[in-house]
Amino acid sequence: KKKKKILLEVYYQASFNMQFLGIILSVALLGVISSEAALPARPISLECLGHITNPDHVYLDGYTGNGGVGLAPSTTGIYTGTHWLPIKLNENIYAFYNLGTAVNMNHIFLDGRTGDGTVGLAPQLEFPYTGTAWEVTEEGNNVITLKCLGHLHNPSYLYLDGLTVTGGIQLAPATTGGYTGTHFRYQEVSFP
Repeated sequence: KKKKKILLEVYYQASFNMQFLGIILSVALLGVISSEAALPARPISLECLGHITNPDHVYLDGYTGNGGVGLAPSTTGIYTGTHWLPIKLNENIYAFYNLGTAVNMNHIFLDGRTGDGTVGLAPQLEFPYTGTAWEVTEEGNNVITLKCLGHLHNPSYLYLDGLTVTGGIQLAPATTGGYTGTHFRYQEVSFP
């Protein structure tokens, strides 16, 4: 029974690696990964810089099992959903591919829902998942803000916002005032 479980884990990891490789090759052939991009074309973590610090709610974490997102305490161990691959779509416009090891092709791209301010993971970059495109604004020292470019424009729901008290993620109307969780520091990480 243990041997069967190990073989299944190896199969799922190999399957994940092939799907990941396929996406990377597709993106590279389209010419959208560039070494001149503002963000590295390598896996990164996104640390929420909200003014209320909570060691349990720090890094943007995609839950590939159910399509949700939140803040995790670490980028190691079971928190593989904290690893993201920035995919350059246009000048300062990126999609973020989640590298969590629990493979689920229905939940892979960071997706802002400008209709209701929620954030989750989407299966693709095409319509109706227009909230998978994010405008990246650099603030220096690897600190960025992410503005959701969903086709349904709603000034109440624009910027990725980490809630360090609760560990939730939402879209906020601004990056100033009380919305300090809209600032994220990226750092390159090893592929899980």
